[in-house]
Amino acid sequence: MTGTIRLYNPRSVVMSLSNNNLGNYWTSSGPYDEIFYYIRNNVDAVRDDIAVMISGSSVPARVREYAATSQELRTREEILSAMVVYGFLSCENGMVSIPNKELMDQLVEMIGYDKSEKKTSLQSGGTENMKFIYPAVIRKNDTGTYDAFFPDLECCQASGDTLEEAVDKANEAAYDWLYVELMEDEGVLPAVSDPEDMELMEGDVVRNIAVNIRFTEGWDE
Repeated sequence: MTGTIRLYNPRSVVMSLSNNNLGNYWTSSGPYDEIFYYIRNNVDAVRDDIAVMISGSSVPARVREYAATSQELRTREEILSAMVVYGFLSCENGMVSIPNKELMDQLVEMIGYDKSEKKTSLQSGGTENMKFIYPAVIRKNDTGTYDAFFPDLECCQASGDTLEEAVDKANEAAYDWLYVELMEDEGVLPAVSDPEDMELMEGDVVRNIAVNIRFTEGWDE
């Protein structure tokens, strides 16, 4: 929502007119209870992503429509995908965000999040953890060692004598790349590629690299 443009949920508008009472009707449905369960229990640290979106940013995610039909959601990708399908999040160019104030308020209540308290805490020396996941391609070279690169993170590369070492080095490289980008005044994280869409060579290994970044005093100023 930008400028003077305001988005209203059609169901809430109809219910408000029918009941002659303004209220939040979006979440009075079964899918809300299901999503609430996963967020309340912080499955796969999904609350970190919700907190980032409440702060006004988007987060990268590979949205899969079939996730909404799963009996159980086990990963952040599945949970965020289901939230997109149910209308709790919007998705554009591989980035998901909260589409309107009604849902923003509901998610704030859901996780007990206070943006003003968060900023005060950070500025007084508090910390905030964020989790990011990007796929890395690990490729064995002619010398028998391994090179790793991230299709989504420009010039983010690493190498190691073994596959495991290359993965560890890739994690360090991704941390540095993301940290620097997030420190920029207008830092924007790239969308996450789907491994199925990557042009891979025979023998390539794709690993999802999870990076946890802790921000301290002043990062949100």
